[in-house]
Amino acid sequence: MAMPEEYRKNAQDCLRLVDETGQIYAKIALIELANKFRATAEEVERRRANQTARAQLEQRISNGKDRIAKQRKVIEHLRSKGRDFDLAVSTLHALEHSVRSIEHCRGSRWTGCASDIGRPGRRRGSDFRLVLTSTPARGI
Repeated sequence: MAMPEEYRKNAQDCLRLVDETGQIYAKIALIELANKFRATAEEVERRRANQTARAQLEQRISNGKDRIAKQRKVIEHLRSKGRDFDLAVSTLHALEHSVRSIEHCRGSRWTGCASDIGRPGRRRGSDFRLVLTSTPARGI
């Protein structure tokens, strides 16, 4: 796939040729072609942004699942020592909920979901980032 800059350069070349030709139909065709090159450049950029967002979602899901596995170990450790583990279980539930929310984003057709993850003030994902950066229970 060509780079967006190449498509934009081709669009500029078409517009330059519009000034050099005297035929009206050639001018119209070149302008239409320039518009198609610009639209293609925008589409390539949009696809790349979506691919990046999907990769970020997959990474966040993977990190969340790793954190869930660690949190389960924390709970088992606390349970085996006869210590209170209610807070650790609540943290586990929050992690699981966050991962499910992100998995929902992955499966949804709403592309804004991916870009909202981790942004302050956004409902989706902001809780996930906060939970993932919390410190694990001590003792392991």
